[in-house]
Amino acid sequence: MSPYGSCELSFNTMPGITTGTYADTPPSVRSPIRASQPLPPSAMRTGRRIAEQFVANALYGAL
Repeated sequence: MSPYGSCELSFNTMPGITTGTYADTPPSVRSPIRASQPLPPSAMRTGRRIAEQFVANALYGAL
């Protein structure tokens, strides 16, 4: 049996599937297909974010 477990064996037997490691295929920066646009200002999103931060601070003892 492989030292990497049975997943390696099953992936290698699937047609069209290739595997790799970080050393073999390191991440690369790719340009986006289209330039993303930032969301317009929203009072609802801002209020929700403030409420979320308040609850998180209350739960984790920052207040």
